[in-house]
Amino acid sequence: MMEITHVMETLLDKVRKGELALDTERVDACLRAGDVLRTLLGAHRGGQAADPAAAALIRDRLNALCAGEGAPAAASATPLVAPPAVSAPASPDDAEMRSLEVRFVPEPHVAGQRELMSNMLEELARLGSVEVLEEPPPDAQYGQWRLAMCTRLSEADLRGVIDFMAEPRSVVILARSDAAAAPPVADEDTMMASLTKSVVTSLTDSRSMPDMPQEDELNQEVDTKLELARAYEEMGDAEGARELLEEVLRDGDEAQQEQARGVLARLA
Repeated sequence: MMEITHVMETLLDKVRKGELALDTERVDACLRAGDVLRTLLGAHRGGQAADPAAAALIRDRLNALCAGEGAPAAASATPLVAPPAVSAPASPDDAEMRSLEVRFVPEPHVAGQRELMSNMLEELARLGSVEVLEEPPPDAQYGQWRLAMCTRLSEADLRGVIDFMAEPRSVVILARSDAAAAPPVADEDTMMASLTKSVVTSLTDSRSMPDMPQEDELNQEVDTKLELARAYEEMGDAEGARELLEEVLRDGDEAQQEQARGVLARLA
């Protein structure tokens, strides 16, 4: 876990300094690294054996990307600024037109940028008709969107467009006939920021997300370090935990520093 965390931090630093492009290959690698870290942590907490081969594979991939290998050059890199395009079916006979209700909660750094939300709605409208049934106030940093859609797009492809900007597990797709009886998105699901999404948010610098305050970026990165430090504490890796906690004391806000001091006191 320590090796993967450090190489991700190195990659993050190079992206922020403009030495490496934030392209889809690097984002994908960090997403997979986040999944591996969560799996390792879950295996430890559950007393199960982890997969060292998967950890070694993602570590080596991140190292290669840090060195500038295996990724497109910065000039041709695909920026992380809009959802991926999805092609509509080739002909009307390929799929049946369906009437759906789509519910989701955008990531906080997306919710504050209406241009990104507009881009996503335009992409969805290209794939069928779209009507906004419910949306948060313009200045809200959190809230659910409800869309009515008529589309031939498969549920998997539709999720592929929306998941790009949505909180983990917040996307709900229902037939319009079933939507009235369905409960709203559960708070415990939509409020829980996963480690995977934290990695992507911390990797996204001010060039790709210009409206996101640098202080918020730093706080999210520090929260991730706190989570990992607690994991190292549970595994008995006091040295690894202390190293991360020192960074929290240096970069965190007052509340984060207080949490770090509490963990350090337990390690003393």
